[in-house]
Amino acid sequence: MDRNAAKQRAARERREWLRAAAEELWRQQAEKAAPGPSELIGSLGEDRSQGKLRSQGVSPKFFSDRFVFDAQRNQYTCPAGKILVFQNNRMLVGATQKRYAARASDCQNFPMRTQCCPGKQARGRLVFRTEEHPQVAAFRAKMQRDEYRQIYRQRSQVAEFSHACLKEKRGLRKFLRRGLKKGRTGLAWACLTCNVAVWIRRVWKVSRQPAA
Repeated sequence: MDRNAAKQRAARERREWLRAAAEELWRQQAEKAAPGPSELIGSLGEDRSQGKLRSQGVSPKFFSDRFVFDAQRNQYTCPAGKILVFQNNRMLVGATQKRYAARASDCQNFPMRTQCCPGKQARGRLVFRTEEHPQVAAFRAKMQRDEYRQIYRQRSQVAEFSHACLKEKRGLRKFLRRGLKKGRTGLAWACLTCNVAVWIRRVWKVSRQPAA
């Protein structure tokens, strides 16, 4: 009996050590893979259309970053000196996309048209400008501070596991009732269920430990 008890104790200690080592390795990898604030909310202020322009046959000399923006007049000037005027706005998540267009006649008579806007016969060149909302810009500035970066790095062990548990194990992918009050009630019950499950698991783990 003593030999069997010693074997079981040794096996239990090995399992605990492996579990602790795996959790520590997972935590270190999660911290290393934690994206910066720009990756969290996206670099909305940058032009990410260069790959698309290149695939359309546009020369790098006429990429969007070569167009000069005049904030006072709210217009762009292309490398050839033609004006692109403001057309309309498009609301994005956390930003506003503004569209600017050149006159079709300016582009059709341009000698290097095939390098700037190939295949566009009926309209002129388009340029899009994305401006972040003030709240997003303020959040990005806040996330440049070290204290907020340290808080954000805790998301893997604080928030991500809980959210995954709610979605995968509790099936909380959408609310079943209408209204904010009923939605909060359903979320509260789901969180309570997860917390009770964690409490039961910890109590069971303590009860399984051998007496000293």
